[in-house]
Amino acid sequence: MGLLDLVEKRSSDRAPTPREVEGVEKAIYATPLSVKEMSKLQKKHGDFLGTDNDEALVDLIIMKVLDEAGDPEFTVAHKPMLMREDSLFIRRVAGAVLQTEDDPKN
Repeated sequence: MGLLDLVEKRSSDRAPTPREVEGVEKAIYATPLSVKEMSKLQKKHGDFLGTDNDEALVDLIIMKVLDEAGDPEFTVAHKPMLMREDSLFIRRVAGAVLQTEDDPKN
């Protein structure tokens, strides 16, 4: 299998996967962060992964957290509520979202 075949297979295989979050009873679901989604977050928040920008993590959660059916769990209407949430909790959820298939936790 060539690289092109692998990329095509991975692109068509974007089913949400369960992610464990410390302090949350049920798993959350997310798909891997794509280059396009990363670019969108970088444009809005500058050095997205290189800073402690909790608002960027809230935007990541809104963008990526899905329910079991694969539908978005949050909308931008939920952003004010998420911005009032405990910073450590937001970081735990975002950390789970950023786990990859290659991550041993996943």
